[in-house]
Amino acid sequence: MSRGKSADDGATFVNQNGYHHTRVDGAWVATHRLVAEKKLGRPLGPDEFASFVDGDRSNLDPSNIIVKKRGQTSLRRRRALLVSRLEELKAQLEVIDAELDVQNGS
Repeated sequence: MSRGKSADDGATFVNQNGYHHTRVDGAWVATHRLVAEKKLGRPLGPDEFASFVDGDRSNLDPSNIIVKKRGQTSLRRRRALLVSRLEELKAQLEVIDAELDVQNGS
């Protein structure tokens, strides 16, 4: 597909980020989304998105495409955020303890 020419339905391309797109009803749709919808037998809801199990955007095998709910983060990410917050709070507590020690003349 060259620039400036309209594409027919069924045409495909890969964008600069490695995502495959397919022309459907005159619009470009992420191919992994189409694979997920076919696998589910229904359109994805507004709170759902398709993701790659192995992270490889070129692997469009249905077994490599999963559907996730928007707004849900992985347990590892949530844990990392909590650890970071704890470390920040501990550092703040140390500063306050040091100021209290100075005030108390210790």
